[in-house]
Amino acid sequence: MEPLRFWLALPMVTLLLTLAACKDEDAARCGDGTVNGVEQCDDGNNIDDDGCSNSCVLARCGDGASQTGVLDKEGKTFDEECDDGNRDSNDLCLSSCKLAKCGDGAVHKGVEACDDGNTDDTDDCTSKCALPSCGDGLVQKGREECDDGNLSDADACLTTCLEASCGDGFVEKGKEECDDGNFDDNDTCLGSCKLAKCGDGVVRKGVEACDDGNTDDTDGCTSKCALPSCGDGIVQEGEECDDGNPSNSDACLTTCLKPSCGDGFVQTSSVGGPDGGTADGGAAPDGGTGPDGGTADGGAAPDGGTVAIEECDDGNADNSDSCLNTCKKAQCGDGFVQKGLEACDDGNSVDTDGCTNSCKLPTCGDGFVQTGEECDDGNPSNTDACLNSCLNATCGDGFLQATAEECDDGNASNTDACLNACKLAKCGDGFMRQGIEACDDGNTVDTDTCTNTCKLQSCGDGFVQTGEECDDGNLSNSDTCLNTCLNASCGDGFVQQGVEECDDNNFDNGDACLNSCKLAKCGDGVVQKAVEECDDGNTSSTDACLVTCKTAKCGDGYVRQGVEGCDDGNAINTDACLNTCTQAKCGDGVVQQGTDECDDGNTVGGDWCSSTCAKECSLGQVNQLGANGQCYVGFTSSLSWNDAAAACSIVGAHLASIGDATENTTVTGLLSTTGSAWVGLTDQYGEGTFVWYEGKNKFFAPTYTSWAAGEPDNNPGGNADCARIATTGTWYDQLCSELRPYVCEYVWPAP
Repeated sequence: MEPLRFWLALPMVTLLLTLAACKDEDAARCGDGTVNGVEQCDDGNNIDDDGCSNSCVLARCGDGASQTGVLDKEGKTFDEECDDGNRDSNDLCLSSCKLAKCGDGAVHKGVEACDDGNTDDTDDCTSKCALPSCGDGLVQKGREECDDGNLSDADACLTTCLEASCGDGFVEKGKEECDDGNFDDNDTCLGSCKLAKCGDGVVRKGVEACDDGNTDDTDGCTSKCALPSCGDGIVQEGEECDDGNPSNSDACLTTCLKPSCGDGFVQTSSVGGPDGGTADGGAAPDGGTGPDGGTADGGAAPDGGTVAIEECDDGNADNSDSCLNTCKKAQCGDGFVQKGLEACDDGNSVDTDGCTNSCKLPTCGDGFVQTGEECDDGNPSNTDACLNSCLNATCGDGFLQATAEECDDGNASNTDACLNACKLAKCGDGFMRQGIEACDDGNTVDTDTCTNTCKLQSCGDGFVQTGEECDDGNLSNSDTCLNTCLNASCGDGFVQQGVEECDDNNFDNGDACLNSCKLAKCGDGVVQKAVEECDDGNTSSTDACLVTCKTAKCGDGYVRQGVEGCDDGNAINTDACLNTCTQAKCGDGVVQQGTDECDDGNTVGGDWCSSTCAKECSLGQVNQLGANGQCYVGFTSSLSWNDAAAACSIVGAHLASIGDATENTTVTGLLSTTGSAWVGLTDQYGEGTFVWYEGKNKFFAPTYTSWAAGEPDNNPGGNADCARIATTGTWYDQLCSELRPYVCEYVWPAP
């Protein structure tokens, strides 16, 4: 079926040419370079895109192959840009075999929205083969006023393709200050697209009270678009002044009136009148007006000028408060009694009349001597020459005069702290002070009945009296004088500092304090009970008493001369010094590490340990050291199993025990001399349970066996209870009474 499809797919001309060529192999054929019969062409090659196809057909637009030199309808040749074999001009290849592109007049589906074959951007299809739209940068006639191809509404063309204008709601940069899209002049943006401001002649609701479009502050509307009022800084009709501030202490009050004394506001700076002059009218002594009618120092002058400065201004005409009606602060001496502050004010500086110059009525203590006073120093002190009762100070008045008296208790007693002469009582003044002094004989002799400290004589007063050995005046018993007034001595029970180490008031040398008042210590030659074992008074540790006052003994670490050969102070028997304090040596029965291999307590060889303490494996007729350090010995004499075990025990060994194949090989090596021999394996202590016998009560279960095939068989007669090893290394159970050679095993004791 496939060959049939192939033939049916060929163009009819190609098919005919092929069939013709098949009739005769020698006939003309397509590709021989000669145009024959039905061939349209024959260029003698197999190139399919050179104007003549491999089927000898002339190339044509629409045959599906992109050719060069193709004939058009007019017989002219051209080169194809493409050939998709169809007549559809809406795909990538036009029916003219040209590649589709914008401007070719054919709409390329899925790529172009339109294609009118021209470059005119003002018709219904742009030169980019796109349908026109606002924002494409191309102005469509009759449809758009403008089109700048951007999304900005702040330039001359809006994004709606309308030209920008005042009131469109968009602020055009460089031309408009604002644009709120309405024509209301009462908001922040005027209908002219200018920002609303004071002076533009339009009243802005809620912001401006008025707006007359000028800068004249004296008409009905100020330059700040506010209605005129007192305090706005502009003098209007009916105002004397207006300085625009809330201060009442300058040249203009907040009521827009000029200040004056009595208006209730204190003026703190000098202010000129209309002609610049200040008032020159000072107050007369009696409070009258000045020569030219001006008011006293600060009142307004006739020409309207104001005086310099006010001290106060309480706005009333009362001269009995803190501010006079001349705007001066009230003070003592001004002739006016200030209520609550002054008792009087006579307007003069005389202190001896009925009113002092401090405006007080005269009293004792005011500093002025009045009739009936001895003195008056104006202070409340009773320690100077004038008492606060205005009487002159004297001894006995009960007040201490700082520069004249030591004391003054105001009484005539000489037994208290202050004498009648206003002197402080003290020991030696001849007067016994009650509760303080035991006596006072008025002299400095310490050997009579009254010491110069005004105390009756006694032990501890610091003075040696008759019957006292000493008296150092203190309570210490650690110095040279006891508080019993006896001289300190060793044995008095008190430790004398710097002299004695101790003093226990006894003559026992066996306690912690010796009779010499020295502290007992090891090495003082006296044995301290319950503390020291001995004390020989020397520093030698090689005699019977150590320097630690312990009795010398073996193991204390000190070699006692003539008694010990050594003493290393430890319990180790395997070093150079035994626990018996004798020097270690071969034959002492102790294996010395690193020196002895063995030590059996003698210097005789042939007993497993040589005379030099080296291990010996030399007994029997044959012997061999095992891999684990034990000695195997073979004897050729024949004995029963029990006698062989006894014979091994006599030399300190036991019948051989075999724990692994290596030991089995070692024992087997001896049998070339002894022949088959007894070993220590037996079940005579429990039928059927073989154990290794290594001496009395020493039985070990086998961990390795080398029984011959069929062994143990307990033959003959069911009494074969002892094992022998054959020269082959295999084991057999035999009657224990049989006589055989034997192998002993010796294990040297651990050090």
